[in-house]
Amino acid sequence: IDPINQKIYWTARCCGIRRADLNGTNEEVVAKGEFASGVAVLDEQVYWADWMRGQILRHNVKTGREDVIVTGLASPVDVALDSHQIFWSDVGVGRVQRASLEGDDVQFLNMSWLVMNTYGMAVDSDLGKLYMADYVKTGKFTGKSTDYSGRIRRANLDGTGAEDLVSERGMSMPYGVAVDAERNQ
Repeated sequence: IDPINQKIYWTARCCGIRRADLNGTNEEVVAKGEFASGVAVLDEQVYWADWMRGQILRHNVKTGREDVIVTGLASPVDVALDSHQIFWSDVGVGRVQRASLEGDDVQFLNMSWLVMNTYGMAVDSDLGKLYMADYVKTGKFTGKSTDYSGRIRRANLDGTGAEDLVSERGMSMPYGVAVDAERNQ
């Protein structure tokens, strides 16, 4: 959500990066992103992951300029931002990484060994925390939701201090997480 311009953004496999007014009117395509996954907005910049091409991209909604800022990833599926960094999960290799908003200084977060399938991320800049929706396989595959154990994880922005906040076998496969920093929730 872009509260300044009163827009909501989303990715759609058929249609790239899209946005509309908060009331659902004025829907439009922002960028083509055929394999877009995850989207985050900061000022006039829209960031997303391209899971097929292994890239993190940025699009300026004012100028229309689009840049690939990170390449060489296996299968990035989500992004989250703070004021000077972008974070993403790469499920192709089971890890979380970060870089500057220009794509420089790519780093693996040292909690990567704990991450299996992170499909939702959010940053709380005030507390310096990264929240992740994640799941792990629990054993033999039976085709039931109990084959996976879902969890909501939290770590410092450098990856230290990783902990499970919620971990439930019945949660199965969580795919999103959000933070309400104003209400500390």
